[in-house]
Amino acid sequence: MGRKEKPMPVGKTHIPTIGELLRRFRNERNLSLTEMAVLTNFSNSHLSNVEAGRAQPSKDLLKNYEEYLGLKPNKIGAFFPSVQRTRLRGSSPAVL
Repeated sequence: MGRKEKPMPVGKTHIPTIGELLRRFRNERNLSLTEMAVLTNFSNSHLSNVEAGRAQPSKDLLKNYEEYLGLKPNKIGAFFPSVQRTRLRGSSPAVL
């Protein structure tokens, strides 16, 4: 299967990136990266890079994640307000 998430160091607060949130939402629905790639019509490698923070997600990709994962529209945008206006410029941390 996929790689296991790294455990958070004890006593430290971790603020997830948008890629980490996308991975978490996908994993909560028991979808593999390959299954998500087929659903969203984005390549497996691109989704992997986005979830790992090596690539920026487009607004269309975020909409696809919301649609295929059954999330309310703009749920991801609630964590990252810049998503609602334009393409992300980096993997900004979310405050949960």
